[in-house]
Amino acid sequence: MSDPLKIAILCGGYGKRLLPFTEEIPKPMVSINGKPILEHILKLYNSKGFSDFILCIGYKGEKIREFISSRSDFGNIIFSDAGTDASMLQRIISLKDMFNERIMISYGDTLTDLDINDFLRFHSSSNGAATIVAASIQSPFGLVNYNLDGKAVYFEEKPFLNYYIGHIILEKRSLDFVDDSMISSQDGLGLVSFLKKLMAEGQLYVYHYKGPQITFNSHGERTNAEKMLSSFYTLNENTE
Repeated sequence: MSDPLKIAILCGGYGKRLLPFTEEIPKPMVSINGKPILEHILKLYNSKGFSDFILCIGYKGEKIREFISSRSDFGNIIFSDAGTDASMLQRIISLKDMFNERIMISYGDTLTDLDINDFLRFHSSSNGAATIVAASIQSPFGLVNYNLDGKAVYFEEKPFLNYYIGHIILEKRSLDFVDDSMISSQDGLGLVSFLKKLMAEGQLYVYHYKGPQITFNSHGERTNAEKMLSSFYTLNENTE
């Protein structure tokens, strides 16, 4: 029998576009309707039967440690600290000795109603080294592409496009594809290079998600997230 799935949540970013909130606290501790977004994430995972977490802290990580130490209702939580300036890929690499077969990576500023068990089943059936989650969005524009001679080769009015929403299941063997150039790349660039390498090797799969998503990077997006949160939970209750 395989070990319970561990979920690593990336919590180390600066959240500069959310200043002045993030002068004193890290982005996952920014409040949405009276509670840190991290609390909403952890409790949602708890409601789906998952309680084994690694919090990948960095900037103002002591604030997250203090918050978690004051609570006992989230499950088993341990910390990984790759440093304040570590990139996302460096934080993921630092987890290598903290899980056995596979791990799920999640973001500390994104709330989704992902069916994790179905996601895990899809990943396991693929035999790939990694699976990312994607959702669809309709472009508000007509998209066009053309060759060097200016001849049009593609035109589509307001097409639906797929975009990555910030969840990954990684097999431990996937980390063998990481090279030094990826590790030295800044912030998210190394992670993108890593996923592209897996894709080139035929080891990256995509799980399609159709549910709601709440994430924010700016004050305007945070305000919108607060408006979306009540309907998010109403939808979640109606689908249980």
